Amino acid sequence: MPKATRASRSKKVDTPLRQRKFAVPQKEVLEKVVTQNEEISVVPANEYETAKKDYKKKARHEAWLEKLDRSYAVKKKMQKKENRKKNGLKVDLSGFEDVLSSIQIKPKSELESQATHSKKIAEPVKEAAIPSNKIKSKKAKKQAEMQEILRMQKVMQHGAFKENPLATIRQHVQNTFL
Repeated sequence: MPKATRASRSKKVDTPLRQRKFAVPQKEVLEKVVTQNEEISVVPANEYETAKKDYKKKARHEAWLEKLDRSYAVKKKMQKKENRKKNGLKVDLSGFEDVLSSIQIKPKSELESQATHSKKIAEPVKEAAIPSNKIKSKKAKKQAEMQEILRMQKVMQHGAFKENPLATIRQHVQNTFL
């Protein structure tokens, strides 16, 4: 004899709309009516908890990012200090001692009279061969460096350089950069 068939029921019973307490699903409920001690009040449904959770999560994330930024900034400062200590000034400035000693300090009154006199007799100012403020691109800087290397090689081959190198270099720097 065959088995009797049952009417199939789904495990989740969807109640008709008329029998529900709310006309929307639970996830979409925005406000709840709460009665406490015979007082009726309207309270947001679950918004407060999720907003609080999201706010805490965002605050923790911001604090973490700030902590990373501080540690990164401290690390960068330490690296800059170390680099300054390592690199330092690798140029011997002892050759400029005689140049500095040759500079004479003039009284202020002489400087003022000289300044007014120089305004009257304006000499054309010689432009530097390589003005550093006009070199903008890396390519131009590299080209200027190559020109300076070639110029220095010519200076080194000059007879005056072989006789008195320090004076020749000083003259070369004055002609090129001043």
